[in-house]
Amino acid sequence: MGFETIQSMDSADLARRLSRLALERGTRQDVLLEVNIAGEQAKHGWETSDLIGEARALESLEGIRVAGMMCMGPQAREAEQMRPYFKKARLLWRELIGVFPEAEILSMGMSQDFEVAIEEGATMVRVGRAIFKP
Repeated sequence: MGFETIQSMDSADLARRLSRLALERGTRQDVLLEVNIAGEQAKHGWETSDLIGEARALESLEGIRVAGMMCMGPQAREAEQMRPYFKKARLLWRELIGVFPEAEILSMGMSQDFEVAIEEGATMVRVGRAIFKP
């Protein structure tokens, strides 16, 4: 049994390995490209300035399908503080669609800021704490 979508593919090396494994299984794996939208040292993912160029290198990997991108912004006291990061992510996602037209998912926003994320274009949010409590 496999995964429907891997939501945090954060490097070209991982993309190549996932592609190879998917081809060995005779499948194509949906992935979201993880972007380090705030450039934080403690977080993983592509830097915003590298994403489009790196994404072009992934076009030849037959075992993966780039279904969109995922980002996590920095910790913020107020949801509204996330708006500039979500705007930046939306603009980058639109560029990504130029490379991968089927990249329909923009995953951003969590329990504390999902409303702002939706206002800025998120098509997927992660609201675990809102459902399961801390």
